Amino acid sequence: MNKICINLNPRKEKVESIILQRIVSYTPFVALGAIVVFAAILILSLFIFFKINTYNAYKQQWAQNGDKYAQISKIKKEAKRLTEEVKVLRQMTTPDTHIVKILEDVFNVLPQNVWFKDLTFRQGALNLEGYVVAWQEDYLISLVDKFIKPLKRREYFPSKFKKVNLKHSQRTAFYGIEVLEYSIECKN
Repeated sequence: MNKICINLNPRKEKVESIILQRIVSYTPFVALGAIVVFAAILILSLFIFFKINTYNAYKQQWAQNGDKYAQISKIKKEAKRLTEEVKVLRQMTTPDTHIVKILEDVFNVLPQNVWFKDLTFRQGALNLEGYVVAWQEDYLISLVDKFIKPLKRREYFPSKFKKVNLKHSQRTAFYGIEVLEYSIECKN
């Protein structure tokens, strides 16, 4: 099919007029596009404006509560420091060895003829010094058989002191009575 064009305007059209016609024909679309873009920019501007107002409100609340927050943070840090300090103090004040249980074991096996002059507990070592009076048996047998051996068989004492040694012993006079002076060293 052939296209037939009839020119009702006998003048010949110039190139500028064709461009102008096209501009005029597309102007409504360009104007409509510009209005849509302008509306979108306006909506986004309103959205940003409301977000800025919300942000400013939060910022004002934060400024009002900032001092409280700083105080709460300071109190939390102090509470954490004090908790750590309490742990350290508990470790320092809670002994590994319960001296009461040790003394209970010592005094439960203490025979009648064994007396103490001095009990010293330092850095996990216990030193017992005292006297043994011989009634019907030998001093040393009385000390070892009736005191040291049962002490090693107690429940708590051996768990803290694995080595119980007689450091020294010698016969001496105590207020005119012959006794055996002894020193026992207990170590882990």
